[in-house]
Amino acid sequence: MPRTKGAIDLKPRKKRKSKTKHRIRFKRSKGKKTELKLQIWEKCPMSKQGYEKWNRYIRPHIRRVVFRILMRIDAPVERLKNEDSIKELMLEFVGYEGYFYIMGCSGTLRNSYRVKWVKLAEVQIMQSRNGLIAWIHNKSRLRRYWFWEGS
Repeated sequence: MPRTKGAIDLKPRKKRKSKTKHRIRFKRSKGKKTELKLQIWEKCPMSKQGYEKWNRYIRPHIRRVVFRILMRIDAPVERLKNEDSIKELMLEFVGYEGYFYIMGCSGTLRNSYRVKWVKLAEVQIMQSRNGLIAWIHNKSRLRRYWFWEGS
């Protein structure tokens, strides 16, 4: 922290002796997990009251969409290996029409919780002649995971 020109410190300033001394290295647990913590968010249109709460100058620039957290699940890694297993998982847990985000945990130092929720995939569930069917969009982040086998 810079000090004012001509000011005298009452206590001597602490200086960092070693830059690597205080850093803690954590062992990576990549490939050892059997379950992943997931949240399922639902994409819903914003209500008229919610829209009117915004400032009138900002209203033309916002998206009229709200995301609601439906549930948090501990999904086994075997159920997330490919697209078909993810579709079955979503139909089993959600079971109705709509547009949903599958959110997963990612470690970060940006907040005090040391966790941020990132979008793993977007799933659209629709009604067809044979019943409910699921479509997966924007699944590119799943390639980062060791269990992902692709389509």
